Amino acid sequence: MLLGENGCGKSTILRSVALLMAGSNALPELLGNPDTWIRIGKNSCLFRANLITAAGEQRTIEFTLRRGDRMLDVFERN
Repeated sequence: MLLGENGCGKSTILRSVALLMAGSNALPELLGNPDTWIRIGKNSCLFRANLITAAGEQRTIEFTLRRGDRMLDVFERN
């Protein structure tokens, strides 16, 4: 459960989890305009998650966006 005031980032957290866990076919629809994910005054953003497999092994996944990215740029970098 996520609780918080309006505008504190609850939806952003859920959308970020969806981006990290979705396959590449769903990425364009979930991502939309990459610039909207980047904080004003910054040039990029990084999504990172640490996962534990069923076998107990730790895995880290990352996803980077840069201001001005086209969808092709996002796919090539990530």
